[in-house]
Amino acid sequence: MEIMELDNNRASLHETTLLLILATLATLLRNFIYSFSEHLSRSKLIYAVDFLLAPVFTLLVFTVLPKHMNSAFTILSACCFLVALLNITHNINYFPGVWTILRSPFPSSLPFISNARAYINLMSCISILAVDFPSLFPHKYGKTRSYGTGLMDVGVGLFIVAHGITSRYARRDSPVLSGWSEYWKVISTEVRGTIPLFFLGLARLAIVTVLNKEPPLYEYGTHWNFFFTIGCVRVLGALILPLIPQKISINSCVVACIICILHQYWLVKHGLREFILHAERGGLYSSNIEVIYSCIGFTALYLFSVGLGAVIFSERKTVLEWSVFSLFMACLSLLAWGLLYITINHIEPISRRLTNMPYILWIVGLMLLFLNLFLVYDILTIFTSSMRECKRDIIPDTSHNSISTTSQDIPVQIERSSSEFQVANKNYYLTSIVQAIDYNQLSYFLLGNILTGLMNMFVNTEVVAIRPALCLLIIYEFILSYFVLVLYRKKMKIKLL
Repeated sequence: MEIMELDNNRASLHETTLLLILATLATLLRNFIYSFSEHLSRSKLIYAVDFLLAPVFTLLVFTVLPKHMNSAFTILSACCFLVALLNITHNINYFPGVWTILRSPFPSSLPFISNARAYINLMSCISILAVDFPSLFPHKYGKTRSYGTGLMDVGVGLFIVAHGITSRYARRDSPVLSGWSEYWKVISTEVRGTIPLFFLGLARLAIVTVLNKEPPLYEYGTHWNFFFTIGCVRVLGALILPLIPQKISINSCVVACIICILHQYWLVKHGLREFILHAERGGLYSSNIEVIYSCIGFTALYLFSVGLGAVIFSERKTVLEWSVFSLFMACLSLLAWGLLYITINHIEPISRRLTNMPYILWIVGLMLLFLNLFLVYDILTIFTSSMRECKRDIIPDTSHNSISTTSQDIPVQIERSSSEFQVANKNYYLTSIVQAIDYNQLSYFLLGNILTGLMNMFVNTEVVAIRPALCLLIIYEFILSYFVLVLYRKKMKIKLL
């Protein structure tokens, strides 16, 4: 059938997933470097290294490195292994023991969540400008017209999941409803919180209309955009979540499954799929038909993420508990990917435009993979950095006393300080730029959109060669990074989401 045809010029599911994994691998290298070199982690070079290993490397992954993906994986993995090996060989006498580390506290700030949220924002801001440079950004990574798995298809889905995971419902900060008056009070609060998003959506619509830069119809319809989608999903989620009884980690996922199944049934059995993909465009409704119904699928995705967030924010304190949870997330991820392949083969392919069941499973699987990778990176960093932290605790004692400390004495002293090296070591898990992006996500994304618009106004991106395009994108990322770093250091925050 025509409607089931894939966009054959788009990236495969396997390629898109590997690109995202490769982009995150630089985080592990950065953590290992700083856990090995105390001088570097405290010098101003930290900003240069952060910039190279976060924005610049991610930019290269999406533009230059896809042709050399296997080589990039091999080289980066080898670098991680060598730096970790150097750390171990230099400080092996100060290793506190596996059990001591497993019993030590995990950082209460949960840096793997901050990493995941910041990288989603970073990759989105890189993609929205890079896609305008056809000489640099591969066409196959753009948004698909009907079915397919382009790199830019994951953006809005991952944004919604990242917001749901850290929402107040996931953190169990939502008020207990005592009646319908309380329910409508919660709804009105959420609606007021989304007003700025709708204003941003209207501003973007006005700008693209004036500049005659309207995006293709298959992206968000004629009048819709990203901000409208986020606002609508937030309102729809607020209508549903207060009505969900206790154990939100389970019940929100159950409600999400029901919505997902009903939405898919409507797509396949009642002609909604054909209408969305082939409807004649005329009035306001038909001009935006795909995004009106995609909000149903995105709401199911949001409810899934709230349930996942509630599980993540359950009580866990030690490295051992989070290591066990990492295995649990790996099992959930395998389940999501297994269901994805079943639905692709027996229902229909992935479609961001329809926000169908395979797309929802794909985004859930990607987010589980994303979170688990960063969690594993944090756990590995704890192991490699613990030796240096314990060495720092021990060496002053040996220099102060005339009696030397033997390797047999080390575990006793390390046992005493095993609960302290985590606090001292907290900066190993997040780059300064990543911290700044996560702290001011909205301002980072807004400035990225503004700079993208300005670039399209003053530069004919269609004809820019590869090297100038790459230089422009690096400058663009430098401005974004510098902007959020200044805000972060001044503790200034713009928060609408």
